Amino acid sequence: MNPKIQNNFSAQRRRYLGGLSLGSLNLGGLTLGLLSNTSFAQTTYPDRAIKLVIGYTPGGAGDALARMMAQKYTETLGQSVVVENKPGASATLAATSVAKGLADGYTLLVNTAPDTALAPITMQNSLQYDVQRDFAPVGLIVTVPSVLVVPNDSPYRSIDDIIKAAKATPGKLNYGSFGNGTSAHMAAELFKRVAGLDIVHIAFKGSAPAMVELLAGRVDFIFDTFASAWPQIQAGKLRPLGVTTDSRIPLAPQIPTMQEQGFKDCVWQSFIGVMAPAATPPSILDKLYRETAKIVAMPDVQKRITDMGMIPGKAIGPEYSAFIVAETTRSRDLIREAKIQFE
Repeated sequence: MNPKIQNNFSAQRRRYLGGLSLGSLNLGGLTLGLLSNTSFAQTTYPDRAIKLVIGYTPGGAGDALARMMAQKYTETLGQSVVVENKPGASATLAATSVAKGLADGYTLLVNTAPDTALAPITMQNSLQYDVQRDFAPVGLIVTVPSVLVVPNDSPYRSIDDIIKAAKATPGKLNYGSFGNGTSAHMAAELFKRVAGLDIVHIAFKGSAPAMVELLAGRVDFIFDTFASAWPQIQAGKLRPLGVTTDSRIPLAPQIPTMQEQGFKDCVWQSFIGVMAPAATPPSILDKLYRETAKIVAMPDVQKRITDMGMIPGKAIGPEYSAFIVAETTRSRDLIREAKIQFE
């Protein structure tokens, strides 16, 4: 038997056997009127621990948000919610594991832009899941703005300084990123296209080495995530020149947006949210929608998100699904127009 068919059969058999213990049985006239699987999900979910899977190592901003959500879900759902870190392949290993797992509401994905909006474009030949087919978006937790930063001792004191230098010596200036397809890469390519610049991209294996090279003056600028750059800005090590949001960031209202400075449509954001496998029962999804919306709206959660330099999300369920589609389309358009190549 084909292994895939066998696995599907086994899963169906498990659900059926589970249903026997929950369904209405008639044994020699003795009727056991119990609940169906759907009713059981409606009335008792959750009745055991829930796992939040995230495709990043402990210690980063995404992991911190995942652990905050786990704590809040534990409080509102009345069951233990734990975080499982499964890093690798731009967070797609984590997404793949959840997409191929049981759709019972007990394993959820803390999804991000790289695994949700970019991987379907940049890894389309090797990706083992389809976001639209395999996932049910639950809710947007945060959007993550980027900020153009230079070292504090950089000769570039404004975006105009960067543009003048880039146009005076095409191909000489460079910018760093955390790798192809990361927010730092995409935001800088958008800036290059809007400003009409010839600037060299230097991809590093992560944000830490990129920041080391920037602070050492070997990289001219980076579009870092605001949450990552903010401590260095506060310490006086980085000079912020513009944020990629529609409006100024509440945590740092003194930093102007790129649009304010004449770069129309130079808006770029990453994001973090929660998704479930697509076949998760509607009753469980409805509960997750309600609890997620409740958590994100909590004053202490809003404050923590804002203090991290992020923006609280609002999109729940179908609205979050539409948000992901829009972000994917925007990424695809930029990649095509900027002729970005991925290895």
